[in-house]
Amino acid sequence: MLVSDVKIEQLKSIGEHINELSELLIQVVEDGASIGFLPPLKLF
Repeated sequence: MLVSDVKIEQLKSIGEHINELSELLIQVVEDGASIGFLPPLKLF
């Protein structure tokens, strides 16, 4: 992927993107990323 292929946009809700976001989280952790969360972590 080239940098010019990246599109950044603000989301009002992640509901329709939850599958893609979950897959992204899995991929980056499998590639060695360390992910942490700070409270409060709200579920939708």
